[in-house]
Amino acid sequence: MIWHSNRFINKLFNEIKKGDSIIQFTDLHFGEGENETWGKEQDINSTRVMNTILDKEGNVDLILFTGDLITGNNIDGNVSKYWEYAVNVAKTRNIPWAITFGNHDDLSTNDNSTRFDLMSLDIKLGSHSKFGPIGIPGVSNYNLNIYEFINDNQKNKNNNHNNKEEKENSGRPLATLWLFDSGDGENDCTQYDKSRREFGGDGYKCNTYITKEQIEWYENETLKYAIGDDHLPLWEGAFFHIPLQEYMLIWNYDVCFGWNNDSIACQPVNEGLFKKFVEIGRVRMISVGHNHGNDFCSTFDNIKMCYGRHSGYGGYGTWERGARVIQLTHNPNKNTVSSITYITFETGQQLFNQPHHFPNSTQIPQTKCTN
Repeated sequence: MIWHSNRFINKLFNEIKKGDSIIQFTDLHFGEGENETWGKEQDINSTRVMNTILDKEGNVDLILFTGDLITGNNIDGNVSKYWEYAVNVAKTRNIPWAITFGNHDDLSTNDNSTRFDLMSLDIKLGSHSKFGPIGIPGVSNYNLNIYEFINDNQKNKNNNHNNKEEKENSGRPLATLWLFDSGDGENDCTQYDKSRREFGGDGYKCNTYITKEQIEWYENETLKYAIGDDHLPLWEGAFFHIPLQEYMLIWNYDVCFGWNNDSIACQPVNEGLFKKFVEIGRVRMISVGHNHGNDFCSTFDNIKMCYGRHSGYGGYGTWERGARVIQLTHNPNKNTVSSITYITFETGQQLFNQPHHFPNSTQIPQTKCTN
């Protein structure tokens, strides 16, 4: 398998046959109570959770941190230190990782604490994260491609090809992962300059939900792949922090698998990202974080919609910590990529069949996003 982040190509192993594991860690909330014993213990426990899950899963090919790696509003000291603590399990194990921001990461008022600063640090540490386009709201809007492995004969053919991009990519993209910056949430960008509304004064505009501009960016990026083209990805997934409003619909009216212990604190405005996913018809899965008590999945308009699992001991809630695991398998004979997903808990237990939730007439449907 080859990961390509438009900065470099990292060859992980030769073929995708038995399944590639992507681990979604979310809501770690490092840095709370930084001068208190309990705060340090939280961070130690969060690291233990991640190490236990990575040990259990074995060969992990990518870690996605889907927001709130740190609780910036609780950090008075060195923000960079806590960010490094959060991603250290990936760095020390030499596992590729990428991040998208949550609504707490950049709330510190100290130096080097903006989204721009944190993304710069994350890239410097060796991640596959990328800056999104300056012209759209948010910072962590980008995609990652998984490329098929090609043998030496195929490489020779590519080396004779005139298309430089095809030579560098070394094969067709089997899957594309879309990461979106779901914004500052309920904080309403109040910690930023009200006249400029920028994330750090670097031209990145603050957002409180996924905006029309971000959706247009996504659509324009998908147009780079022509339907029927050999370079069209076989599987696509989307990852961000704050859930879409459609998560209320699936819990209210569809069969779900997993827990909703926390209600749904969704994005305050729905600009139509899910509708665009359905219209384009290529995203097969969405996974989010933000609500620490939720880990349910359901399928709506042929898209699997999931929560991750609260991974950190920081933040609210005492539910058992864990992570969502996504395994991708390439079938070269059928030219397809399939996926399965399950929860691995901090104990090492793997839950492949989450409890069913059936909507019923006595259930009061949630119609507004909670805070």
